[in-house]
Amino acid sequence: MPDKCPDWIFDILSARVCTQFLSDSHPLEMSSNHFVEQLASSYSAVDPKLVAETAEYMVRFLGEVDAGEEAVNVLNDFVYFRMNYETTTKKRNLKPLFGNPEDGVAIIKHFEGLKRFKAYVFGLRSNNSPTPPPGWDASRNAENLPVVLKLVSTSINPLDLF
Repeated sequence: MPDKCPDWIFDILSARVCTQFLSDSHPLEMSSNHFVEQLASSYSAVDPKLVAETAEYMVRFLGEVDAGEEAVNVLNDFVYFRMNYETTTKKRNLKPLFGNPEDGVAIIKHFEGLKRFKAYVFGLRSNNSPTPPPGWDASRNAENLPVVLKLVSTSINPLDLF
């Protein structure tokens, strides 16, 4: 089992926690605990407190830029970007000939998650960040990525959080 969660999956995880907080009013800590439990079979070194902290900073940043009702759409666009792109100009290879794109990494850089999110949002404002095509669905896009599929297709039952 890989120890470290890749940065791009950590970013998707944080964005999903934000989305649950903004759209369904689930507490950040409880949502992060729920999603980290979903990842426990794949990655052992994901700290739910770090996820909740990153998600909180994302929510605060969305407030600073006056995202308003578009905040959830911005988060979903960020999920699309992190799932499909390594950088704004380089697509992610989701079907490599060797290896698995969801494999863990030796060095973890999750502290940069907020920096990547801010750069993406500023890129959106200047039309430099990739956005999903109309009708894009994260679940269909993640069919070959079982770990990511768990994150984007799992809904949280509020009664399970307690």
